[in-house]
Amino acid sequence: YDIINRQKIFFEKKILIKKIKNKNILVTGGGGSIGSELIKEILNHNPKKIYALDNSEINLFNLLRDLKDKKIYNSKILTLILGDFGDIKFLNNQFDNKHLDEVYHAAAYKHVNFGEQNPYSMIKNNIFGTENIIKFSINKKVKHFTFISSDKAVNPKSVLGYSKRFGEKLIQNLDFDKIHKNINFTIVRFGNVIGSSGSVIPIFLDQVSKGKSLTVTSRKAERYFMSISEAVQLVINASFFNNKGAKIYALDMGQQQNIYEIAK
Repeated sequence: YDIINRQKIFFEKKILIKKIKNKNILVTGGGGSIGSELIKEILNHNPKKIYALDNSEINLFNLLRDLKDKKIYNSKILTLILGDFGDIKFLNNQFDNKHLDEVYHAAAYKHVNFGEQNPYSMIKNNIFGTENIIKFSINKKVKHFTFISSDKAVNPKSVLGYSKRFGEKLIQNLDFDKIHKNINFTIVRFGNVIGSSGSVIPIFLDQVSKGKSLTVTSRKAERYFMSISEAVQLVINASFFNNKGAKIYALDMGQQQNIYEIAK
C-alpha cells in the first residue's frame, strides 16, 4: 500500500468462518502463489481437512516451510499431495473414501508469453485439466467448486485468455438438471495480484535490490492491483454468496495504476 495508492480492503470474518469451519477442502495448485495463500487463509478458520494438490515438489516444499515458519502447520489437518489434477485415475485413487465439501481450482499455467510459445501445454493444462477436475468434483458430489479465472478471459487476445474463457464455458454449459443439483460453481476473475509469481512489482523490487534499472514496457501501461490476501478473501466471499448454479464474479480492484509511476 506504500507502492499503490489504495486503502486496504477489510472483510467480514464471520463469512470466512461460516464458509470454512469443519469443511473438507481441496485446493489445486496449492503450492502456487494464489493457492498457498488460500491454504493459509483456510487454516486460520478451523477447517476439518485441507488437501493441497500441486505438481511441483519445490512449491509444496516452500509451502510447508512457510507454514512451519508461521507456526500454522498442522499435519492432522493439512495433507500435501504431489500429483497432476489432469489425471483422473490419480484423483480417484487419491481421494477414494475421502469426503470433499469444497474445491478451489487455482492450478493453471498463467504466464502470457509462455502460453504463446507453448500453446499445447497451456491448453492441455488449463482446458482439459479443468474439464477433468470439474468431472471429478461432480462425481465426488462436492457442494461447491470455485474456479480461479482471469480478467484476460474478457475479450481474450492470448492463449491464456482463451484457455481461461474456455474453462468458464465448460462450467457455464453444464446441464445442471442432470448433474448433482446441490453443487454450485463460482467463477472468479483475477486481475494482477501483488506478489504473485511473475507479477511486475516483485520484478521491480528484485531489480532495485540488485542495483539495476527498472524496466517498463510503456509509460502508458496501466494495471489493476490487489494484494494476494485481499484477493483470496474475496474469492472465499464470492463462493459464500453464490448459492445456486454457476455465477461469474470479478474482483473490484479499485482504479488502474500507471506502471511507470509505480516504478518511480
